[in-house]
Amino acid sequence: MVVFVKPRKSERAWLFGKPFTTNMWVITILVNIYNGFVIWCIEQKDNEYFGGTWFNQIGTTIWITFTTLFSTLPGDRVHSNLSRMVMVVWLFVALVITSSYTASLTSMLTIQRLNPTVIDVETLQKSGAKVGCDGNSFVVKYLEDVLKFDRNNIIEKYTGDAYPEALIRGEIAAAFLEVPYVKVLLAKYCNNFTTSGPTFKVGGFGFVRILLIYPLF
Repeated sequence: MVVFVKPRKSERAWLFGKPFTTNMWVITILVNIYNGFVIWCIEQKDNEYFGGTWFNQIGTTIWITFTTLFSTLPGDRVHSNLSRMVMVVWLFVALVITSSYTASLTSMLTIQRLNPTVIDVETLQKSGAKVGCDGNSFVVKYLEDVLKFDRNNIIEKYTGDAYPEALIRGEIAAAFLEVPYVKVLLAKYCNNFTTSGPTFKVGGFGFVRILLIYPLF
């Protein structure tokens, strides 16, 4: 069964913020600020790097703690061993956070998330949805006699290109086709369609060889 799918639209500009929840972002920022405040308290008196105006001290403290998330430990900028211990602990926390963030973001970028408009055959039958099939094949009788679809809800199509247009317009909710035709259809229109529900097994294709006998005279 082939159905039309709607790609899950996401705001690409804000995709970087989706791996973590709002609470997780708030906690990460607060812990980062707290870590910077502790380092500032330890280094402020003896380290010239943390001197200057209040604006410069705040900027330096925030910068040195945030860069720990993305670069090596800035041990040459802190003089106290206690500060180095604090930075080492924060570095391990930062590694865990960045690893989790990278894994979640990679999953979002690589996994295609699609929302099928139809789930299964029962949904189609209960809703009285119209379905399409090849009018020249056994599928018409199979839908009517085996799957118990209402004959008025079976729309016959006679070309492969008619199914995508009918599915997109909503003329039919699903298309029932033989597996070889499904593969051809998905290979040609792979972006907007997918299979849904079980595969119903039937006898398969049959071939007839016709021998023509010409009389000698």
